[in-house]
Amino acid sequence: MLLSYGCLFSGLVLVLVRILLFLQLLRAHRNFGYGLADSGLDQTFNSEENIDTNNVNEKCPQLSFSDNDIEVALNRAQQMRDKLKHIESDIQTKGLFIDTTKISAAARHLIPSQNKLYLRELHENQRFFEDVSRHLIQNRSLSREEALSLKDSNVESHKLIRRKRQTCRSQQPVPCVKSRFRTADGSCNNARNTRWGKSFECVARLLDPEYADGVSVPRVARSGRPLPNPRILSVTIHPQEDFSANFTHMLMQFGQFLDHDISLSPVTQLRSGGIQCCPRPTHPDCFEIPILPNDGFFNRMGKRCINFVRSIPCESCRTGARLQMNELSAFIDASNVYGNSLNESFALRDKDGLLAVGLDRKGRHILPESNNIANDQCSRPNKVCFRAGDNSRVNQHPALTTLHTLWMRQHNRVASALKQLNPSWDAERVFQETRRIIGAQMQMIAYNEFLPVVLGPKVMQFYKLNILGTGFTKYDPAVNPSILSEFSTAAFRFGHSIVNGRFSLISSSTPSQKSSYNLRDNFFTPTRMHNGQMDFILRGLVGRNAQRFDPFCHGDLRNHLYQPRGQVSGSDLPAMNIQRGRDHGIPGYVHYLRFCFNEQITSFEQLDQYMPSSQRQRFQQNYQHVEDIDLFSGGISELPMNGAIVGPTFACIIGTQFNHLKSGDRFYFEHEGQDGSFTSGQLQALRKTLFSRIICINGDNFKEIHSKVFQLNSDRTCLTICLIVLFSTFVTIKAEESLLKNEEIEDKNEEKIETDFKDTDFKDTDFKDKDIIDKDIVKNNDVYPDPNEEYTGNNEYSGYSGGYDPDTGYGQVNGYPDNGYGNDNYNNYNNTNGSTNYTTDNYYAGSRYHKPNAPAAYTFPGAVHYVPVPVVPPVYYQNYRNPAYYQYLRLMYGRYNYNYRQPSHQPYNQFNYK
Repeated sequence: MLLSYGCLFSGLVLVLVRILLFLQLLRAHRNFGYGLADSGLDQTFNSEENIDTNNVNEKCPQLSFSDNDIEVALNRAQQMRDKLKHIESDIQTKGLFIDTTKISAAARHLIPSQNKLYLRELHENQRFFEDVSRHLIQNRSLSREEALSLKDSNVESHKLIRRKRQTCRSQQPVPCVKSRFRTADGSCNNARNTRWGKSFECVARLLDPEYADGVSVPRVARSGRPLPNPRILSVTIHPQEDFSANFTHMLMQFGQFLDHDISLSPVTQLRSGGIQCCPRPTHPDCFEIPILPNDGFFNRMGKRCINFVRSIPCESCRTGARLQMNELSAFIDASNVYGNSLNESFALRDKDGLLAVGLDRKGRHILPESNNIANDQCSRPNKVCFRAGDNSRVNQHPALTTLHTLWMRQHNRVASALKQLNPSWDAERVFQETRRIIGAQMQMIAYNEFLPVVLGPKVMQFYKLNILGTGFTKYDPAVNPSILSEFSTAAFRFGHSIVNGRFSLISSSTPSQKSSYNLRDNFFTPTRMHNGQMDFILRGLVGRNAQRFDPFCHGDLRNHLYQPRGQVSGSDLPAMNIQRGRDHGIPGYVHYLRFCFNEQITSFEQLDQYMPSSQRQRFQQNYQHVEDIDLFSGGISELPMNGAIVGPTFACIIGTQFNHLKSGDRFYFEHEGQDGSFTSGQLQALRKTLFSRIICINGDNFKEIHSKVFQLNSDRTCLTICLIVLFSTFVTIKAEESLLKNEEIEDKNEEKIETDFKDTDFKDTDFKDKDIIDKDIVKNNDVYPDPNEEYTGNNEYSGYSGGYDPDTGYGQVNGYPDNGYGNDNYNNYNNTNGSTNYTTDNYYAGSRYHKPNAPAAYTFPGAVHYVPVPVVPPVYYQNYRNPAYYQYLRLMYGRYNYNYRQPSHQPYNQFNYK
């Protein structure tokens, strides 16, 4: 009897052991396949370091849902759509929206999305797929890593999902015809991926989006608590400090003009007007920025909130994480001159292939008058605003309007010359050939004059961005030219740091006598162009320094953005940049240090190699963890690279983007063998393009100008005498035999598209250039000055002493009471009397930054991610569970796509909008 009980006991023990072993194996299986949220690992576990590279090709489990789960999710999504319609109907009935016929800073910020009701259809379609995703994730309690793989689950193949997808515009075929000219909307640039770079399509990404719920809720801190208030960050990390740079204000202005050619993220709009999020939110897409009671500036104005509306998601019609939309064509194609659709283009055209014009009070050509006077936020009787290709932003401020006017005149000048050289061409041929030339000239200026100043010679060489002296480049159809979210949302906003609050006006007759105007008083004011001040503005842009690249933003942008005349406050641009990054799911700054340079940052102190220790300390005072730092704030705080304006992280992102815009654009002007390729003679003529010559020719009365308009130069030997030399530049555009026949040009490159990334012969060793990526060069003690050594250099790198900011009333900032916005010692935020300085150190002193004429502190750190071809497709086409993808990453990038931890919190849910 005892023996039988003993056997029974032994059997039970054996069964229990087997069950425990099975559970352990199941748990290990879950950890490998689904991420780290429930793995039991401690919070300091680093996911990338613990990836088993030997098992990277092991098959990962795929999410699977029952038909019932999917149908319930579809029904729930339809319920949420009906609920949203009820909310919006209630908003409009009660009049709780922004009336865009009334001038205000909030209405001006919403102009790019006005009267574009077709965007609502795209938004509603994609919101349905997001609601399906959200319900499946919450019903299954999926981690963020699991949520990222939702798009690869069986949900995508469900019959009801496929039926719904068929109604989406993005799923309709794009009709393409062989042509030597670009389409107006950027479609058909790539023969196999006809939507790449097209307007109203999804942006691309360098890293997975980071949303709190895995779908669309803006990211939170690593701890699961709210990230720091963007307005507090704007005041403490991006206050106003004035330091002149060694480049001109024109660099800032051309950068903004170029940005408006390639990028625009529209925001959610109601049928009757803009969404009103202040003083309290009214709509699920509100993401307002609170103004705290002790705000030294806005609180005095009675302002309690900055209106902020979330961007519209693109219509991918797939489940999974949200991607944003680019309303413009991605290519440098002068769409801000010609528009992004045929309708917009025809509305801007005049007879004989010319663009429509208006007249200033002296009878000179300016832009045509606005065709939306009731809603353009600036028109007044007898002072009507303007319209252009970028109709929603052309009137933002006078200097931007001036560049639009300049390029309109350039088009008409070239078109007139071409018509004289080719009298047999009809108006359509004249217009399209001129548009082709203008786009090429804009590319030439961007790559030959603008980017070398911004990025420096080493980065230009590393990303293959330099213009060739002779010969042609080759188009690569495997490169996706779509705009990167990190580029448009953070990196290319570096220009906000270099804006002056006062714009100079310089006369030709008395150049030593300068006047100026405040930016804050001239948002959406057409008066200066009507009064014939175009030349005064242009001379001021090329004749005055911009602000130095640093974390500081002028008060006219930080407290007075879009401020209407007669009012005393506007909006806050740095705060909105930070908030937009969170809206778009941009991961924290340190993740891009890892992506670009394979740099693992685990502590704030490690940032000292990228920024001054004083700035790092400010991040420590405001953020709970180094991974929480926003990309915009972190990137704009970096020390500039040697010979460049921006720091290494923004250089990495900007360099990657412009490489894609060059290699992946079939109509890029240096490419050979394409339908729209220029002849060798025409190409050499186009390579003579200088922005200074375009200003000379199209200004009202320019007599001389420095040839390098982005660089300050007092050497009069560099002056260009402004003679009318249009014909000498474009004589080779005269109708040649090969140009007129418009014969079919075989695109041999398109027959060689690499679809299997595994077969590429590109090697990591191609990047081992000691002059570019050797980390020892960066960390050599002989390069950096002694941090304790007193620096007595010139004013460009010294003299940073803060003090009282008259715009904000803020002085020294050490902390703010612990309420989710900062550390416990944040106790001087309410210092409005200026009794203590914001800082007393030189921003560049005390940090590892080179002195003038000293060896370079920054060579380009090891950007091992860079791949000319092929590139990673947009994130919604990537299969992160596919072992072949990891093999591709190892081969091409020398890295793996690492996981993020899922925050242990319930996402903010203002309207129970699940």
